[in-house]
Amino acid sequence: MLAKGTFLVPTLSSALRVPDPKDVPAYLYEKKVRWSAIARERVATALQAGVRVAMGTDAAVCPHGVNLKELGHLVELGMSPMGAIVAGTRNAATLMRLDDHISTLEAGKLADLVVTEVDPLTDIWSLADPANIGAIIQGGRLVKDLKGWLAPDTVPTPLGA
Repeated sequence: MLAKGTFLVPTLSSALRVPDPKDVPAYLYEKKVRWSAIARERVATALQAGVRVAMGTDAAVCPHGVNLKELGHLVELGMSPMGAIVAGTRNAATLMRLDDHISTLEAGKLADLVVTEVDPLTDIWSLADPANIGAIIQGGRLVKDLKGWLAPDTVPTPLGA
C-alpha cells in the first residue's frame, strides 16, 4: 500500500463492533472478538507505517448519525486527531477523485461543514454524539442549526444558485 500510494478505508465502526454475547451464537461472538483484535493490530500497523487512510463507513452497520465514531477509532489506533479529520475530509475526497470540488475550505468548492462547540483536537470522540453538532452546512446551504448559531444570511450561497 505504501509503495503504490493505496488508500486504506478500514471501516472501523464495523470491524471493531462486537455484538452482545447474549444476542448471537457463541461461535459468532468468538469469531467477531478475534476478527476485531486482528483488525486493531493490522490497522494500527498500517497507521504506524504511514499508509494513506480515508474514512468510510458501511451504511446501516451502526445507528444513523454516529458515523463520526470512525474518527475516534482512528485516533484510538494511533492516528492524530487532525490526521483523522483529514482522513474524513481531504483524503476521502481525494480517494473518490472529488477533491477539486470538496474536501477543503477554499473559494470555488462546495462547503460541507459541521459546527460544534467541542474541540475535536482534544476530544475527537465528542463528534460522534449528534447532540454535539449544533449546525450543518451541506453544499453551501444551512440544513441544521439546532442552537441558532447561524443566521441564514450569514451562510454563503452555493455555486450556481
